[in-house]
Amino acid sequence: MLFSICIPTYNRPNALRLALHNYATILKKNNLEEKVEICISDNSTTNENKKIVSFFKNKLKISYTKNKTNIGYDRNAVRVLSLAKGKYVQLVSDECKYSADTLVKIVELLSNKKPDVIYMHRKSFPMPSNSSNVLSSSFSIWAIKKRVLIPLNTLLFKRDFFILFKKKFKKKLAYFYGTGFIHLPLFIYVLRNAKETIIYKNYDEKDDIIFTQRQKLYMPHEISRVLYRNYFFTIKYSCDLGILDKYIFEKFRRNFLLLTPYSLFIMRIIIPSFLYSKSVPLLLKDINSVKVEYNSIFSSFIFSFFIALLYTKKIPYHLIYYLWMFFKQKIYGDTTTINFLEAYSNYLKNNYNFETGTGRKDYY
Repeated sequence: MLFSICIPTYNRPNALRLALHNYATILKKNNLEEKVEICISDNSTTNENKKIVSFFKNKLKISYTKNKTNIGYDRNAVRVLSLAKGKYVQLVSDECKYSADTLVKIVELLSNKKPDVIYMHRKSFPMPSNSSNVLSSSFSIWAIKKRVLIPLNTLLFKRDFFILFKKKFKKKLAYFYGTGFIHLPLFIYVLRNAKETIIYKNYDEKDDIIFTQRQKLYMPHEISRVLYRNYFFTIKYSCDLGILDKYIFEKFRRNFLLLTPYSLFIMRIIIPSFLYSKSVPLLLKDINSVKVEYNSIFSSFIFSFFIALLYTKKIPYHLIYYLWMFFKQKIYGDTTTINFLEAYSNYLKNNYNFETGTGRKDYY
């Protein structure tokens, strides 16, 4: 088996059905059934996904396991990669699917070039200066702004890397459970140890990875917890465990600090007045957990000044977001702009729970 597409899934049967139908069609049309397998680890609370997998068993090579309980994304990602038998593996969300052109090209690259890693460079992301510089360039200030290593399908790599990673850090993977980013230390390990990396240039996720169902928007404090706090500490733990070298971590740490004013501003302008009293204390807790990791006078000034400017008074900064949205929609004609503030209002009407995160409905 050449290539294993590894899908950690949850309660998204419609998305999984569309994704499997897509893979079955592409693989059959291009005579790739013997080269590509689909691996699925199922965290769902119903049997819908199991029924869908059974339907596609005679159309695809599928390795499937149903977890007795929801073990969370991070453990599920490790489990689905453990199912793989292909020489190469890739994590792919159940909410996404490959286009035919991209999947065929990827299989050709694996068959003919036999690289250690393929880095799926997105058009909207900064381009690494060369193939040996992918890891370091992933922590430039602009790359951190884009969170370039976060998308699941960022890397496609030899399965041996995962086997070695799991063997070496098995007892320490618990550091990352619950972060939602178990794939980040794995990607860092792969890029650090790979000898030959191919950059799949200008990969357009809008064309090649297609959302198969409506998405849920995250509340401001959920964004701060995942994309700010969890992201920072996942990279820090990777350094603490020796997965990431200290020089690159210091580069990340410095650039993360320089981006802090931007990060705090972006998180603030999507907090409407009706969310302020609930969201801001939770958000500040996440910001302060990162703040204590810095101890210079400059870093203290950055955090203190922008927290005081943006978060200590109930100033309607969300009007900036409304203004930006007006220009995007009315002046530039961008109909894809998301109205976070309207979504948050709907969540509260749906009895959103700030502790559990339940009550979010599909928005777009």
